[in-house]
Amino acid sequence: MARMKTFLLYLILFVSFFIFSSVISNWAVKGLKEKITDIEILTKTPIIAVDNCETGKYSGNISGTVRNDTGKHIEKAFLKIDLYNQSNRYIGTKYEELRYFNVNELLKFNAKFRFEDVKAIKLSVVYE
Repeated sequence: MARMKTFLLYLILFVSFFIFSSVISNWAVKGLKEKITDIEILTKTPIIAVDNCETGKYSGNISGTVRNDTGKHIEKAFLKIDLYNQSNRYIGTKYEELRYFNVNELLKFNAKFRFEDVKAIKLSVVYE
């Protein structure tokens, strides 16, 4: 019986430590992410709306919607995401494909990027 109590005690300690370390590491990682507020939309049509944009030290994520208000069907287009650092120097570009984009259709996008120290973003739609 004493062995069973010892085993249960170790099991409870192990599970408690696992939960504690998971919560702390998740909290620490979320604390490293920051919102990007310097977002410039260069395209008037289709309409681009950004819902969430956050970045860490080496990677980030941007999500939102694009609405086709051009009055015509778009066979193939790309959402161009230009990334800039603190001193407004160009870091890189990420493209998200927009396929079979009907009139007044709303497409959601979620783009992950791997660039260092992103502080500003410029969005546009390109057709080539």
